[in-house]
Amino acid sequence: MLEHVAATWFIQQPEEIKQNWTYLREQLIQHFANNDVTQTALQQLNNLRQQAHEPVSQFAVKMKQLLLRVHPNMKETMKLYFLLPRLRHDIYRCVRDQGPTTFQMAVQITH
Repeated sequence: MLEHVAATWFIQQPEEIKQNWTYLREQLIQHFANNDVTQTALQQLNNLRQQAHEPVSQFAVKMKQLLLRVHPNMKETMKLYFLLPRLRHDIYRCVRDQGPTTFQMAVQITH
């Protein structure tokens, strides 16, 4: 059973990959061969919070770097899942109410 980052990765795969065990296994090994880096980035991502006087643009750069290390091809919905609750509360509400569909759109709303 896949958990955490691996489960997220699996959900994002097309059906043709999910149905081909040999190819799926190869992709899992290739993607998670350096699992320590991924786990460290995920832990850092989970602990990351926008600071009181930190500009959103600066926070977004740190967030993007971690998201790339966690999963280089992460879908926009997952990026938003990680981004929104880590923004300062007042900014989070403003961004959420505008309903962004991409990471970049969420950051642009704050300008």
